[in-house]
Amino acid sequence: MKKELKNLEEELEEELKDELEVKLEEELNKELEEDEELEEELDELKEELEESKKDEELEEGLKGEFEELEEEEFREMRITI
Repeated sequence: MKKELKNLEEELEEELKDELEVKLEEELNKELEEDEELEEELDELKEELEESKKDEELEEGLKGEFEELEEEEFREMRITI
């Protein structure tokens, strides 16, 4: 009787270990998948930031050129007057 109980206990422990292992593996896979998605989002945000920086630099360059043209036009108007 004690042997049977001991065997049943060992079987239950083994089943519980197996179930726990499966659940832990599923949870780990889920977290890995979430991590991958977050990495992809981070990469996309980095790309958007780079594009934004390039746009800002372009805008600053155009702004500078526009200001130079305005100053030149103003000088020409003063000379004409």
